[in-house]
Amino acid sequence: MTDVLDISHHNEVASWSAIRAAGIIGIIHKASEGNYNVDETYTSRRNEAMRAGLLWGAYHFMRPGSQQEQAEWFIKAAKPGPNDLICADYEDDEMDLNDLQAFLQAVEGLTGRKAVIYSGHLIKEGVGEKHIPWLADHQLWIAQYTDASQPEWPKATWPKYMLWQFTDTGAAPGVSGNVDCNSTQMSEQELRSAWSGGRAVPAPPVPDDPDKLVTVMVSVIAPPGITVRVVQS
Repeated sequence: MTDVLDISHHNEVASWSAIRAAGIIGIIHKASEGNYNVDETYTSRRNEAMRAGLLWGAYHFMRPGSQQEQAEWFIKAAKPGPNDLICADYEDDEMDLNDLQAFLQAVEGLTGRKAVIYSGHLIKEGVGEKHIPWLADHQLWIAQYTDASQPEWPKATWPKYMLWQFTDTGAAPGVSGNVDCNSTQMSEQELRSAWSGGRAVPAPPVPDDPDKLVTVMVSVIAPPGITVRVVQS
């Protein structure tokens, strides 16, 4: 079962509400890569997805180089809200666990939050059967395409994974062509709590009509000199 989609500008999205109506809980979107690339579709899609009731997350594709610079680039591009997931995409074969640790520490220093680690063979080969405490502090998003009912992952460090990317050729309503699909071992309530770092994120209603969104217009009149701030929740 697909619980979460991860996408980038390469994916064409026709209907966010259709994605949500299909039972998909969240979207993790590419925000940046290295210290030189930003996904230009990220910001507009974030607003549209959240209006449809989807959880939102951002990932950064790590590259060799200054991990402090990349963390700063990522947070500037992603502008994560308090309930947004933040992820480190660790799959470049020229990188090692020292690079990953530097990036994670930099992100935590900038946000006060621990990023989720996305990886496949690179994290398996780097960790093996060892228990690495600083890695265990971060949730694991494992990538493995297999016909098995469960992937393989470094269980000595992570007794459970948060997400499993089980295919990059999946299909989902509202998305054209192949899309990366992910499942979780958690209930929806548990995933929502884990997504926001332990804070409960209530589930929004699923629209009866996948293509119907409710728009609320609010008019505020304030006297001169008064600043009005509107917060969407």
